[in-house]
Amino acid sequence: MKTFWQLFDEHDGFESLKHNHYPEIYDEYFGPYRDQEINFLEIGVRQGGSLEIFRKYFPKANIYALEIDRNVIPSDIFKLKNTQVVIGDATSAGTIDQLMEKVNGKFDIILDDGSHLPEQQIASYNLLWRHLKSPGVYMVEDLVYNYNAPWYKKEHTFMDFMFKKIDQFHLQDDMKPLNTTRLKFPKRDYHSIRFHRNAVVVKKEGLPRNRGDQFEEIRTQSLLSKFKS
Repeated sequence: MKTFWQLFDEHDGFESLKHNHYPEIYDEYFGPYRDQEINFLEIGVRQGGSLEIFRKYFPKANIYALEIDRNVIPSDIFKLKNTQVVIGDATSAGTIDQLMEKVNGKFDIILDDGSHLPEQQIASYNLLWRHLKSPGVYMVEDLVYNYNAPWYKKEHTFMDFMFKKIDQFHLQDDMKPLNTTRLKFPKRDYHSIRFHRNAVVVKKEGLPRNRGDQFEEIRTQSLLSKFKS
């Protein structure tokens, strides 16, 4: 199958604007899903070129998209095969409910390429995380606004939101956090949080139920005990 770069390079449809290192990130995390009948969500449609490319990238997928401004979407985008575009605000619970009425199950991949504003990235994440399958992938692009005025060094940027999750991710259950304002979150759901230039990828894939909720160590049988037995 062609890489995202190859599909992007040969694309002759509507305009798509991507940072030049994003295609490799897509291939790394989205690649294992390419030949599967998955549910894929992209937040932010604009001219529609990205959606056209992902339609080729995931030939068997059910593709969904959220866009707040109907006027920026070319009419042909609404005609893409197995693709549904919902007009609405991705930070609105009502819009997400409207979206989920169209989806059979949950999403395998969610890609946030919407407003790029930190507070909206957080709001969308909080609304959509429960609608992501396990295993699943949640990627947020264009984190630059977290470092631009007026957001830089303010609390509650999306980066600050992710950094706190990293702290919680590594906090063992028998530890008392120095900062008691950091709330506990379900570690079972989180496989990894990885940062790339101007993007973050969160993988949802929890431990099997029979391993419990605790951050536990496991030990192999020692060589000495094997000889004793």
